[in-house]
Amino acid sequence: MPSFKQSTQTGNFALLYQKRGADAQFSVSFQGPAMIVVGSEPGRDEYNDWYTRMDLKVSFPFARVLRGVFEVQNLSSAARRQYAGIRERTVEDERYGRDFYVGINWRF
Repeated sequence: MPSFKQSTQTGNFALLYQKRGADAQFSVSFQGPAMIVVGSEPGRDEYNDWYTRMDLKVSFPFARVLRGVFEVQNLSSAARRQYAGIRERTVEDERYGRDFYVGINWRF
């Protein structure tokens, strides 16, 4: 029996690359459906739907103490969905899009 608000299907996968101080990371994480609300009737239980997220991060040195950083979170722009009883009864459909971060790290 799965725990309340916990999916029985979760996982993470990451590919890493490092060469001459440059780093790259691509990661995928996923989560299967999970019950989040017990409804007043059997068909009114609410669930989180499948969610798969991909992220990418690249960094590279360009001076002795400076490092450039580029990161994209939620690369596939995956939506978070909730449904009541069956997938066709959508309760919530949240779409946040991608987040981009560009910066410089200074080490001293």
